[in-house]
Amino acid sequence: MLDAAVYNLVFYAVLMALAWSGYAIEAALLWWLPRHVGMTYIHYYLSWAPHHPATDKGRYRDTRSFRAIFGNIGSMGMQYHIVHHLHPRIPLYRTPMAYWQMRDILEARGCRIDAL
Repeated sequence: MLDAAVYNLVFYAVLMALAWSGYAIEAALLWWLPRHVGMTYIHYYLSWAPHHPATDKGRYRDTRSFRAIFGNIGSMGMQYHIVHHLHPRIPLYRTPMAYWQMRDILEARGCRIDAL
């Protein structure tokens, strides 16, 4: 928590210093906007998309598989996130193969398999 607070204070201090010295547009386009776009992308793919709607509880129901617009690499492997919930030691590059091998079992156990 302390590291995050220090990071944010330094980030905004640098932004203010750049704006004060006449580089507000550059600071906004090169620092502020990319940070917000990146954080939105990360929050979407690492939190919301694999767990939406998050109404069910349990090992097989608190996550889902989904079709990502940018594929497995573009979604940071989250379209097969259900494999991570069941077997967290399987490396990211092997989750698609594990998913397709376990798909019938996942469907039989009531997992949410959306459009994959």
